[in-house]
Amino acid sequence: MAARSLVRYVQSKAITPQIHRCTASMSAFDIQHNTPAIKRIMPIPKAHYGGRHTVTMLPGAGIGPELMGYVKE
Repeated sequence: MAARSLVRYVQSKAITPQIHRCTASMSAFDIQHNTPAIKRIMPIPKAHYGGRHTVTMLPGAGIGPELMGYVKE
């Protein structure tokens, strides 16, 4: 008798949808993180004499303003 009234109380207070929501989000989380997305890896271009390349310059790491100006050109 007490068990039936407890079940009715739980169903009336809408506790069960919250439980289902948590389990659904956890499974969605697992699916999202266990299934990696396909990534396209761009090949590194070969260096050619006189070609243009993307470089990263760190001023103050032994790089003078003359060299920075030359690289920016």
